[in-house]
Amino acid sequence: MMNTVDNTNRNFKGQQPQEVVLCFCRKHWIVIFYYMLSFIVTTALIIFIFSITTAPGVRASTSPRVLQVVALFSIIFYTWHFHYVFVKIFNYFLRTLIITNMRVVDLDKTLFFRHNLDSTDLHEMKDVTMSQEGILKTILNYGEITVIRGNELVLKTHYCIPNPNYHFRKINQAKREYLLWRTRQKGGLREEALGQQQE
Repeated sequence: MMNTVDNTNRNFKGQQPQEVVLCFCRKHWIVIFYYMLSFIVTTALIIFIFSITTAPGVRASTSPRVLQVVALFSIIFYTWHFHYVFVKIFNYFLRTLIITNMRVVDLDKTLFFRHNLDSTDLHEMKDVTMSQEGILKTILNYGEITVIRGNELVLKTHYCIPNPNYHFRKINQAKREYLLWRTRQKGGLREEALGQQQE
C-alpha cells in the first residue's frame, strides 16, 4: 500500500490565494553526485600530498620553505573546493519544480544573488512531453519534461526530473482539472448573465 503525501499545506513565495500545491520535486540526485565525487577525489588527493610531504625521505631532501608553500596552497585549494561543493549542494535543495492546481513553477533560487520564479499557467500549455533516453536515465529513473506554451510555441524544458513519468502525468491531470474548472466557471457566468437579462 502506497502512502500518499499531503502537499496542501505547502507554501512558497509568490503563491496565489486559491493556489494549492499538488506536488513538488528537486532535480535528480545525479546532479550533485559529480560534485560529491569530485570532493572525494580532492580529499584523497590532499591526503596523498600530505602523506608524501611528511614522509621522512621527502622532508630530508626538500627545503622546508617548499613544503610550507605546498601545504599552504593545498589548504587554500581544499578550503575553496569544500566551499564550492557545499554551495552546489545547498543550491540543489533550493531549486524546486512545483506543480499547483493553476500552474507549473520553476523556482530557481541559489544561496547567493539569485531568486528567479518562472511559471507557466496551465491554460497556456499547448502540450507537455516527456523524454527519458539512455541507459543511465532509464536505470536511475530521471529525464526531461518539456512544456510547450503560448501561441508562439515557446519550449520550456525541465532537466533531470526524478520519476518523470509521475510528474508528466501529474501535470496533465492538473491541466485537465484546471480546464474543466475554467469551463464550469465560464458556464456559470453565462447562466448568471442570461438570468440578469431575463430579469
